[in-house]
Amino acid sequence: MFDPAAPLSSLLSRTPARVYELFLDAPDSHLRPTQLAAELQLDRKTIHTALKKLSGLGLVIQHGTGRHNTFTLNQDHVMAGPLRQIADATTELERRLRALMKHGWEAELKDRTIHLTAPTERAHKTATATANTKRNWRAWTGQDIDVTCTTRVPSC
Repeated sequence: MFDPAAPLSSLLSRTPARVYELFLDAPDSHLRPTQLAAELQLDRKTIHTALKKLSGLGLVIQHGTGRHNTFTLNQDHVMAGPLRQIADATTELERRLRALMKHGWEAELKDRTIHLTAPTERAHKTATATANTKRNWRAWTGQDIDVTCTTRVPSC
């Protein structure tokens, strides 16, 4: 199932996805398993398992052996670019939501729910806006999502 908060986890299991995201954040870095374990607050065995999977796919490259090994992102891998785009899917979804918002509407994606806020003069459009947002989300992700809608109270 697609998780907009962790898009890579839709393709890779959760820990390899989290490890790969760290490599994306530091594409030129040589990262040690102990660094990754500390950053993700996971034990070294779990990190080693994830690194074995990622290096087996060719997504990261191991340098050295034993206690002094480091890993780098394989930027030449044919999937490196597409995986970066997938990792950025949350940003793309937020951009698309903002693009839908016109005439003073606002949208916020939080905890698998989209919260819409309508200006007072558009309160009569909340049902339509909710239905349209659900329809667009389904087209973008293949999944349903909860949408709440409130009306902004004018300030004095």
